[in-house]
Parts: sequence; structure tokens; C-alpha cells
Amino acid sequence: MTGSGDRVWLLVLTPEQVLFDGSVRWAQIPLEDGFLGVYPEHAPLIASVGGGTLRYLTESGEEALSPGPGVLVIDETHCVLLLAEPGERAAEDREQLVDEMEAALREVIGDSVLESIQETGE
Repeated sequence: MTGSGDRVWLLVLTPEQVLFDGSVRWAQIPLEDGFLGVYPEHAPLIASVGGGTLRYLTESGEEALSPGPGVLVIDETHCVLLLAEPGERAAEDREQLVDEMEAALREVIGDSVLESIQETGE
């Protein structure tokens, strides 16, 4: 379940469900301050996802999702978006949401990969 030379593995999930899990040629991620293009072998990065349209290119063509707020984590082969359920969480629940999203990420990519990304981002 990793990207290969000309692909990156895109995983888009909420604490409740996986919205997309597959290999893509590129992804355009809506961040809080603009868009980020993600291609294979992208530098590790952690960022806040903002409103807008997430676009990505699969074997069957360009696809799109409209994510709510969340967190983006990128390593050399994975692009993971952990999203809040739109409209379900109030601002005061943000800390709990972050904990749930981190737990979901640890389950998907593992402790060692997450810790490696966190160390790179410091």
C-alpha cells in the first residue's frame, strides 16, 4: 500500500470513514493559505487543510472531493489527509478531534512513520 516511482499513495479519511485510499499521479490539496501540488517523492510536510476542492489524478482520470478542515501529512510515498466531519464538531472539540485524527493516522501508517514525520517537521 505504498506509492511507486511515478505515483503517490493518497489516503483521505475522517475519524469515521475512509473517503479515498489509492495510488495517484498527483494531488492538489486545499490548504488554509492556498493550494499545494503533491507529486511522488514530495518532501515530508505537515499542514492544515482548508476549504476548497481536493483534486487528484487516478488511472481513470481526474477526480475531486470537497474536504472539510483537517490535517495533511506527507512523507516520501504517502499523502494522508485526516479530515474533520464537516459541521459535526464545534471549535471547543478541536483538541479531542486532533487526538482522534492522530490515532487514526497511527493506525493507518504506524507509529514509527508518524514519529519520523513529526521529527522532520520540528
